[in-house]
Amino acid sequence: MNATDCIQYNFHYRTDTPREYHPLFQFSTYTHTILLKFIALVGSQRYANSWNLHFDPVIYTLPRSIFYTRNYTNMATFQKVGKKWRAGVCVNRIRRTRTFHTKAQAETWAKQKEQELESGVLSGTKTLSDLLYKYKQTVSTRKKSHEREAKRIEALRRDPIGQVRLSEFAAPHVSEWKERRLKEVKTDSVRRDWVLLSHACNVAMKEWHWLKNNPFTEVQRPPESPPRTRRITADELERMLFASGFDYTKPGTLTATVGLVMLWAIETAMRAGEICALEWGHVHDRYVHIPKTKNGDARDIPLSRKAQGLLELAPGENTVFAINTSQLDSLFRKLKKRAIIDDLHFHDLRREALSRLAKVFSLMELAKISGHRDLRTLQDVYYAPKIDELADKLPCQYEVNDTDRRVINYRGALKKKRSGTND
Repeated sequence: MNATDCIQYNFHYRTDTPREYHPLFQFSTYTHTILLKFIALVGSQRYANSWNLHFDPVIYTLPRSIFYTRNYTNMATFQKVGKKWRAGVCVNRIRRTRTFHTKAQAETWAKQKEQELESGVLSGTKTLSDLLYKYKQTVSTRKKSHEREAKRIEALRRDPIGQVRLSEFAAPHVSEWKERRLKEVKTDSVRRDWVLLSHACNVAMKEWHWLKNNPFTEVQRPPESPPRTRRITADELERMLFASGFDYTKPGTLTATVGLVMLWAIETAMRAGEICALEWGHVHDRYVHIPKTKNGDARDIPLSRKAQGLLELAPGENTVFAINTSQLDSLFRKLKKRAIIDDLHFHDLRREALSRLAKVFSLMELAKISGHRDLRTLQDVYYAPKIDELADKLPCQYEVNDTDRRVINYRGALKKKRSGTND
């Protein structure tokens, strides 16, 4: 419906409370014709009483149901008041008016207010929790990790920041949330939630028009923690395998399977999700193929002789190891407690594997195996060689050739000349 087929009338409907009127309703040309015919039919008081209708030259009072039989399009109105223009906007029974010097200013303001009222921002009805719920339903479902992200979103919706109205949401709310969360969890956890909330606000601002700006861009993000360098030691690996019950035979329990998976992760540098999703159809003689990885690209991983031997012990039929990520995470935590090991993550095995493979492959070859696009991440985060391993690469004795001798003799002669001594 546009302005050409919409006529405005000063109708009022009467509710149960006397003298309670709601002005300014808009009707299409079709509704206009029906109302005129209806008023003509009930011109006498006898028909008016039967329809509970009152008619006079100033106010038309009709039954409330007449105005809600159809959902009519909301439109802005403009009225000349002296030398100024008054703009009025009514969306979802919420009305806003303002006076301007020119009609062009009034039209610009009305268009902006219509969008804001339709989005629910200025009405004060939508909160950050509503924003996160829509983000979960429309954006998170397209991500591979949508199940894990959905849990984080629900936790954020229960947080006090989730109850903040979007019409009032500003940088101080973000700052308060950041300081409070830093006292409860680690910096990395706050940064992960920060990225999620900031992206949700960007989508709401650019695509949904629920926000005018993103308050997260006005607050400084918590600093990034130093890269993790934890590697599992030989003693810790032995204790974990003993606690799992894995004895280098085909495992009969899920707990023993975790021990087999740990050895496989150290040999191949595969992620936990990639290991659990590995199928026999992707296993070849000298390598395994991963069709879908974390960054979306497929990659092939060469197999050592030890990795080939571990495949012969794999218990799965469809998937190689017959274990999912939830079971692997839960059982790995239990094994840590049994082995009395602190601050060890399953992902640390990937760092251990890449540090071992770095002795064999170059940096570019290592990136091809690990699937890293950014070599700095591979170098700073995952490649963590021990200093004694680097020292072992140095030769035991330095062999001096003829060129080195000439350099040494020249430096000695130059030093004597400067000191004023002669041979």
